[in-house]
Amino acid sequence: METLQTTLNTLQDTLNELEAVLTEEIKQLSYAQVNAVALQQLSDIKSRLLSTLAWHDEQRKQTEKRLRLLAPYAQQPTLAGCWERILQSTEKAREMNLQTSHLLDMHMQKVQSLSKAMNKAAASPGLYNAGGQSENNGKARAYNITI
Repeated sequence: METLQTTLNTLQDTLNELEAVLTEEIKQLSYAQVNAVALQQLSDIKSRLLSTLAWHDEQRKQTEKRLRLLAPYAQQPTLAGCWERILQSTEKAREMNLQTSHLLDMHMQKVQSLSKAMNKAAASPGLYNAGGQSENNGKARAYNITI
C-alpha cells in the first residue's frame, strides 16, 4: 500500500512540475514575438515530464493489480484524496494545453498572413526593369503588415 501512495505522490509532483512548464509556455506564447529557443526548451521539458508521467502511471497500474485495488480507491481515504488531486491537476493541465493550442494557432495565422503578403510582394513586378527604369508609372505600392 505504501508503494502505491509513493507512486501517487510522485505522479502529483510530476503534474505540479508540468503545470509550471505549461504556465511558462502560455506566458511565452502570450508575447507578440515568440522566443523560439525558449519555446523549444519548454517543449523538451514537457516531453520529458509526459514520459515520466506515463512511466509512473504504468507503475501505478501494476501496483494496483498486485494489491487488487482500483482507482478511485473508495475504501482507502488517503489514496482517494491523492487520486482526486491527481484528477484535478490532470484537468487543469488539459485546460492549459488547450490554451496553449489556441495561442499557437493565433501565431500560426499571423505567420501565414505575413507569408502570403511576402509571397504576393515577391510575385509582383519590381519597381525597376532590367534597364534601371521605373515601371510603376508613378504609382507606389504600400503594404500594411501588422504582427
